[in-house]
Amino acid sequence: LPVALGSLTSLVTLDISHNRLTTLPDGFGPALPHLEHLDASHNALAAVPASLAAAPRLRSLALAHNAITDFPEQILGESVVASITLEGNPVTLEDLRDLPGYKEFEERRRGRIVARG
Repeated sequence: LPVALGSLTSLVTLDISHNRLTTLPDGFGPALPHLEHLDASHNALAAVPASLAAAPRLRSLALAHNAITDFPEQILGESVVASITLEGNPVTLEDLRDLPGYKEFEERRRGRIVARG
């Protein structure tokens, strides 16, 4: 991804799907403070940067059809993410149930917690 992406601080939705990406930059989350929806599906991502947990408004992560084998627990417990799509990855939403923070994610997903404050 271009470094200039970090200068788009008002970006709300980012669709980087179908780009054969293998990584997302570390520090990606804090660089985009208004980002609410990230679609990185249909790439070749093996990992998700934990820094996405620091994106204060990120609510939706579409990560289907990648090669993700590990998912950072910080996104579950330390973010406002309420929707995660992982179909077509080695790691599944079922695999996340045993991670710390899953209960908080599930409460947000079900609409019990709207935002952290």
